[in-house]
Amino acid sequence: MLILLGMLVVAGFVEAQFLFEYVIVTALAIAFAYYIRTTSSRAVWRAIWIMAGIGLVGFPIFLVLNFLLIKTLSPVVGFLMPFSITMAAAVLVGAFVGDQIGKRRHYKPIV
Repeated sequence: MLILLGMLVVAGFVEAQFLFEYVIVTALAIAFAYYIRTTSSRAVWRAIWIMAGIGLVGFPIFLVLNFLLIKTLSPVVGFLMPFSITMAAAVLVGAFVGDQIGKRRHYKPIV
C-alpha cells in the first residue's frame, strides 16, 4: 500500500502530505500493536476488550440508530441531540458487551 501511495505521489495524483500522514499513522499503529503484544497487564487487555466491543458492537448500533433518529428527530430538535443520544447509547452498549465477553475469557487475547 505504501508503494502504491508513493507512486501516486510521484505521478501527482495524491499530495505528499497525505503520504507522510499515512506513514505516521501506520508507524503509530505498529508501535501500539507491539506494545499490546508485549505487555500482559490485565488492565490493558480489559481496555482492549472494551474498545473492541465499542468498535464491533457499538458502531453498527450507532449507524442503525443514527439512520433512524436523524431522519425523524433532526427537523424537530436539530442535528446535535439525536447524534449525541445515538453515540452515547452505542458506546455504552458496546462497552458493556465487550467487557462481558472479556470477563468470560478472563481478559485473555484471542490468539
